[in-house]
Amino acid sequence: MKIKVPKDKEMLALNKKDDDNSGSNMNPSSAAPSVKKEAAEESAGMQKLGDHKVASKKMKNYNPHRFEEVVRNAKFRMGAMKFYPGILGGINGTTNGNLGVHAGLAGNLSVSDRWSILAEVKYAHRLNFANKKMQDDYIDNVRFANINGQGLYTYDSIEHYYNFGSYASIEVPLMVTYSKDRWIYMLGANFRYNFKINNLQEVEQRYLLEQSLTSTTEPKFATEKQILLSDFGSTMNIGPMAGLGYQFTPGLRLDLRVNASLWNNASTYGQKEISKSLHNIPQMQLNITHRFRSAKPYKRAQ
Repeated sequence: MKIKVPKDKEMLALNKKDDDNSGSNMNPSSAAPSVKKEAAEESAGMQKLGDHKVASKKMKNYNPHRFEEVVRNAKFRMGAMKFYPGILGGINGTTNGNLGVHAGLAGNLSVSDRWSILAEVKYAHRLNFANKKMQDDYIDNVRFANINGQGLYTYDSIEHYYNFGSYASIEVPLMVTYSKDRWIYMLGANFRYNFKINNLQEVEQRYLLEQSLTSTTEPKFATEKQILLSDFGSTMNIGPMAGLGYQFTPGLRLDLRVNASLWNNASTYGQKEISKSLHNIPQMQLNITHRFRSAKPYKRAQ
């Protein structure tokens, strides 16, 4: 079998054709525009991260030095506070005529030149000058009889009451005071703990009484004791207090106060009656206070 071998001229012609179609001999200047176009399209699809940056809010009024100044001023004011301990005594009275005396300790915290906070703890003893009796009458042995067609009740009327000579309490006033031209205006609350009344004398007197029948019911009186010895135990009262004082010297003050009770913890009928007659009525106090030198609870800020 015979194979045709191409001639040298034909081989050179084929090689030249292949070189023209390959990219090895392409002009770089002609390929550059297409490369730049593709890069431009790719960069157009991408966005700068800076375009999505969230704007930060700036605190225009914030000043760290101003905050430090506020703290420094607060420490300075606290350092300017002065505490004045003292002792007090005086007389007191109630609207029902009872009189007494009291004495205790006082503390005055001066917040500024005019404003201060006053607290006291004192013992008050009151005498029963009005000879107040805790009256508790009742009836006993109720009987019914028909005499000549007329109904008649007979019963024992018992006069029952308690005598006592005095009663005492611990009082804790807490008030805000305002001073101007030596006059002192006071307003606050008074917390009082009433001690048990021990010096009691229970009295019962029996009287025989009669009452004609005027209705179908028996006489409307209590048939047993309503106030018992156990009702004279300790109780608590809370109420407002107001006063007016005068500062004679830096260490001597005289003031007059009034207070009344708005709340007490009496629970039984007897306790409520005792509180109504003794502890809940308005009271007046005349106080003389001696103030010692001031003691600073805080050091002045440097």
